[in-house]
Amino acid sequence: MAKNGSTERSGDGMREDEEAAPDSNWLDRYPQFAIVWTLPVALRASSLLIATLAVALTPLGWWLSGAVFLGEPRAASQEFQMFFTESAAPASPPPRPVVLQSPVSATANQYSTETRPVGLDGISVGGYVAHALRLIANPLSEGIGRPVKRLFGPLAWLFGGESLSLYQWLYLAGGSVWMFALWSFCGAILARKTVLRIGLGREASTLEAIADILPRSRALFMLPKVPLIILVMVLVVGGSAGLLTRSNWGVFLAGIGWPLITLVGLFLAAGLILLVPVSLFMITAVVAEQSCDEFEAFSRGISYSSQRLLWLLLYTLAAIVVGTFGAWCIDAFLDLVLRSVGWLVSVGVGAERYHEVFSPGYVASRLYGAQIIGFFEWLVALMADGFRYAFLFCGGATLYLRFRLLVDETEIDEIHEPSQLPNVAPDPLRRQLDELTSGDRKDPS
Repeated sequence: MAKNGSTERSGDGMREDEEAAPDSNWLDRYPQFAIVWTLPVALRASSLLIATLAVALTPLGWWLSGAVFLGEPRAASQEFQMFFTESAAPASPPPRPVVLQSPVSATANQYSTETRPVGLDGISVGGYVAHALRLIANPLSEGIGRPVKRLFGPLAWLFGGESLSLYQWLYLAGGSVWMFALWSFCGAILARKTVLRIGLGREASTLEAIADILPRSRALFMLPKVPLIILVMVLVVGGSAGLLTRSNWGVFLAGIGWPLITLVGLFLAAGLILLVPVSLFMITAVVAEQSCDEFEAFSRGISYSSQRLLWLLLYTLAAIVVGTFGAWCIDAFLDLVLRSVGWLVSVGVGAERYHEVFSPGYVASRLYGAQIIGFFEWLVALMADGFRYAFLFCGGATLYLRFRLLVDETEIDEIHEPSQLPNVAPDPLRRQLDELTSGDRKDPS
C-alpha cells in the first residue's frame, strides 16, 4: 500500500494529498512523535461526547448489578462497602481549578471550592499552577490515570486476597461485564477514529466509525476469552499447589514443583504489568486489521507490548506528559466556561442572588430549578473526565500503530477499510460482455 504523502506521488497528486492530509508527511518522517497527534483527536467534540456519555452510563451497570445480586453489603468490609457505594453513584468529575481562598484558614496554600465562582472571581496564575501540580501529584484520583483506576480497579478485588461471598462475586462479575461491554464499544469507536486520523490522515464521523465496528462486534466482545482461559490455567496451577500444602507430604511435593509455580507467578506478574497496553492494543487490533479475531488480537497485543519494553516505557511516559497537559487545558477551559455562564446570569440577577439560588432551602420551584441547572453543569464538568478516557483509548490506538511499525514493520497507513462498493452480482448480459472482452468466451457469430 502506498503511503500518504510519499515520494511515489508527484505533481498535482502530491499537492492534493498534502492538502488532504497536511500532517501525513510529518508523521512519515517522524513517526516516533505520533503520540502528540493523539491530543487533538481526543480533544475533538465528538470524542469528548462519546467518552462523557460512557462515563455517565458506567455507574448504571454497577447499580443494576448491586440491586440484583447484592442489595446492601452489610457483611462486607468497609473498603468493599465504599467501592459498592462509589461504583453505583453518579460519576464525580475531577476537581475544578477553583482558587478561592478558604475563609476559615489564612494559609495561602489552602483553597475552598464551597463558594460558587462567578466570572473571573478567584482566578489567578498561582491557582492554575497549583491545579497542574495536583494533576501530577494525584494521577489516579485527579490526573490522567483516573480511567485506569476506574476501569481496572475491580480486578483489585480478584487479586486482593479478600474472601468474598458468592453474591459479591456475582456483583463484581455483573458490573465488570457491563463496564467492559460499554467501554469496549465506545473505546473501539475512539480507536477507529484515531487510526483513520493518524494512519490515513482523514476524519471519520462517529456514524462511519460505528458502521465499521458493527461487523467486528463479535470479535470485540470476545476479547476477554483468551485472557480468561490463561487465567483459569494459572489458577489451576496455583490452586493445585494450595491443595497440596494442606498436608505435610503435600508441602514437600509443592516444594519440589516450586520452580514451576515461580515461573507461573512470573508470568502472572508480567501480565498484570502489561494489562493496560495489551487491553488497548487488542481493541485497536480488532478495529484496524482485516478479519482480526480475539486470538490474533491477543497475539498482537502481547507481541507489540512485550518485544519493545524500553520503547513501551518511554512512550508511556511521553503519553503521560502529553495527557496531563491536555487534562490541565480542558480543566481550565471548562472551568472558564462555567464561570462565564455564571457571569452572564449574574449580570441580570446579581452575584448575591445567583449564590442564593444554589444555597440550601425548601422552596420547591427554586430547588428543582437549581437541580436542573446543576445537572447541566455536571455534564459540562464531566467532559473533563471524558477527555481523560478519550485520551486513554486514542493514545492506545496511536501507540498500536507505532509498535506495529516497530515489531512487524507494517506502515502506519495500512488500515483496513471496508469496501464502499455494493456487493451485487453482475447481470447475465454484463457477464457475457466481460467474457468476450477478456477472451474467455467465443463470439457465437
